[in-house]
Amino acid sequence: MYKINLYKNKKIDLLLTDNNYANISFKNISSYNLNKEINIINLLRAFIFSLFKSKFSLASIKKNYYLFLIKSLSPKVVIGHDMNGQLLRIKKLFPQIKSVCYQLGNVWAGENKIYQKIFKNNKLDYFFVYDERARKIFSKMIKSKFIVAGSLKNNEIRINNFKKKYDIMYISQYRLGQKSSERARESEILRFLDSYCLKKNKKLLIALAYNKFRSKKHRHEKAELEFINQNCKKYFIEKKISSYASADMSKVIVCFLSNLGIELLAKNKKFLFFDLDNLYLNTYKKINSLYVLNNLNYQNFEKKIKLLISLSTKSWIKKIKKDKMSIKFDKDNLIFKKFVLKLIK
Repeated sequence: MYKINLYKNKKIDLLLTDNNYANISFKNISSYNLNKEINIINLLRAFIFSLFKSKFSLASIKKNYYLFLIKSLSPKVVIGHDMNGQLLRIKKLFPQIKSVCYQLGNVWAGENKIYQKIFKNNKLDYFFVYDERARKIFSKMIKSKFIVAGSLKNNEIRINNFKKKYDIMYISQYRLGQKSSERARESEILRFLDSYCLKKNKKLLIALAYNKFRSKKHRHEKAELEFINQNCKKYFIEKKISSYASADMSKVIVCFLSNLGIELLAKNKKFLFFDLDNLYLNTYKKINSLYVLNNLNYQNFEKKIKLLISLSTKSWIKKIKKDKMSIKFDKDNLIFKKFVLKLIK
């Protein structure tokens, strides 16, 4: 829902085109979120301009509205992620504004064409990426200065020193409209987890995809819970905290096709990946077999999860130190924040 602003805009330092998805907080910087409100003054200007000096249409009013709005804000820097075309359009319309893009999610094998289409005939001033691998991929698609800083969203979320209440946390991949083959695989994984935890008297936490913590998705939580109940007899959920905080309460994280898993690896969390389509293998070419399973074999699963639970954090960190899947973790986004502050000043 957009707020209505009846006042004249003040000039700002920073323009956000991503709804501040990464939830980055800056001190002593004036900012404006492009998609949070409608400024009536600039809307009227756009309407009149479209009526008398341009082709009158809803698309024309919208385009002119953003032109007038951004001119009135006169930002020094504009920030957005790599899947948001708004940042690229603004850079074309206002080349004098410094553009800062950040990587939203991991680039998996077979996804290059998606980014090539987004970046075609565009350029950016600065691009913050997960790792050297991402830098090499994106540098072939778009002209920019690249800075390796990890996941900005992940960096901004602090690690909680919680007591480990749960032995295993599973990151649910349940989605409405999910392919039947994917749903069947997840059912099998849940049954593995349930069987192991009941047998070994372990506590299983499930991080829901449609948790009420995420207000826009909670209406589907009932269907997700019904699916889980079909496959698990005993488990726990944490409704009032995020999946990141839930991970801080757990000894080992288990996931299946989850970007969150990559982010948690950056924070040295112990986890087990189910790579049933060889996605991780095709992406990284070589994978640490310590935490990857490429089949649905219960005996193999039990052997790996037992090892991971017993493995000390110190031993785990040592084993994954040079892992190709591990991205950078920059606590509190110091690299990014210092860079943006320098641009503004």
